[in-house]
Amino acid sequence: MTPQERRRARLFELYGFHFPAELERIWGFCRSLKPLDPLRALEDSLGLVLAGPFEVLDGRFDKADPPAPIILHHRRPWELPEFFPVMLSSDGGQHWGYFIDDPDAGAPSCAALTDRGAGPGASLESDTLAGGLRLWVEQAAADLESEGPDPGATEAEAREVAAMLSRCREMANRLAKAVGIQLPPHTGDAFIRASAGALADRDSLVTLPTQDGTGIVAPPETCRTTAPLPRLHEAVWRKAGVEWLQRVARRALDSGRPGVALFIGRELWAPGTRKRRAIAAPILEATYTALGRPTLARVVAAEMAHADRQWRDVGNA
Repeated sequence: MTPQERRRARLFELYGFHFPAELERIWGFCRSLKPLDPLRALEDSLGLVLAGPFEVLDGRFDKADPPAPIILHHRRPWELPEFFPVMLSSDGGQHWGYFIDDPDAGAPSCAALTDRGAGPGASLESDTLAGGLRLWVEQAAADLESEGPDPGATEAEAREVAAMLSRCREMANRLAKAVGIQLPPHTGDAFIRASAGALADRDSLVTLPTQDGTGIVAPPETCRTTAPLPRLHEAVWRKAGVEWLQRVARRALDSGRPGVALFIGRELWAPGTRKRRAIAAPILEATYTALGRPTLARVVAAEMAHADRQWRDVGNA
């Protein structure tokens, strides 16, 4: 068994599920780009550092078990259990990762972005990470097109911004080619419009809409509810409403409708407060177990076991 084969096995051993095949292709590209430091191969061009599963593939955990569950590696407490970070912006503000509704079943994944400055919630960007990164570049380009350069910027500074966008686009294109995906031959707004259907496959599986926009993917028969969705959404923000939601979730689980309980648990988790997460946790653990998604149940259990943590790197726990 080669070192890379051993590390692939180690990745599954630590995380308990297989990441999308794209991850290996990105890793191969970054190793060819910067052999001595592949984790930082995208830092100069895209401002991103590879993390999480890439660190396992780089050998960080070859000879030592992490002192805390690796499923928490670089995870912010408010990030949804379905989100698994794999890249971090250099300043730590943004996390890129895979949003996987059912990791244990090898369910389709999509690329998602969380932003410390934007608060709780994940923005689902594309069906692939490479596609999501290119879309991110074109969103910045579209903003520049519509708003123009900063009024206080000099001509030289404006040229540097344009050159930076060009470098980002070039790297995103190279990454997409390396992982074997075809991107629209456009830039800016035109690229954004051409990419509008990238999440169509997952969108077709969403059975209940959530306030954060990610939605619930679960068998339709488990998501039947007579309660109006606006009332369920609104109840999250009232003490009496939260107590009512807990009762509704228990009844849903007892009557074989874990999709409804998942909806409620996710709505309670999404506001990002520790108190709401503590209320949501037992609902989500029971729900993920009922739906046969033990990896996500482990994420919730690990979050609650380390609710007071100040660290994000499990190797330094």
